[in-house]
Amino acid sequence: MFSKLTIVFCVMSARMDLVMVIFLKVFLVSQTFALSQPSTLIFRHQKFGSYQGSFKPDLFHHLSTTTIAYSYVMDTFDCVFNCMRETECYSFNFGACRDSKGLYLCELLATDKYRATESDLQENSTFHHFSPLVSEPAVSV
Repeated sequence: MFSKLTIVFCVMSARMDLVMVIFLKVFLVSQTFALSQPSTLIFRHQKFGSYQGSFKPDLFHHLSTTTIAYSYVMDTFDCVFNCMRETECYSFNFGACRDSKGLYLCELLATDKYRATESDLQENSTFHHFSPLVSEPAVSV
């Protein structure tokens, strides 16, 4: 069902050509940086309204850590968007089932499974946990 979730947002403006050039430049810099050292694939440039995030699900798992905020959302996309807009969000727990109103619970978290202790990520039948993908450093041959 979920393998990888990548979301990219960009603000529209009268100067769309400028925004896109800036976005492309930032995107290329972030990709170059990702190749040079291990890092999470989350990028935020709030001044220009550009967000990029790649999240990998741990199905039926819940990360028990500090919750920044929670909300009820229509789908995973809404939860990713909420996380990307929140500068302190590094991962999120997403309800596995809809509530009585047809919405999913979205918990924004202040850390991810790579920074939390191993015991914080636990099997759970009611949640899926999403942490950012991690790029490995490029290996010279």
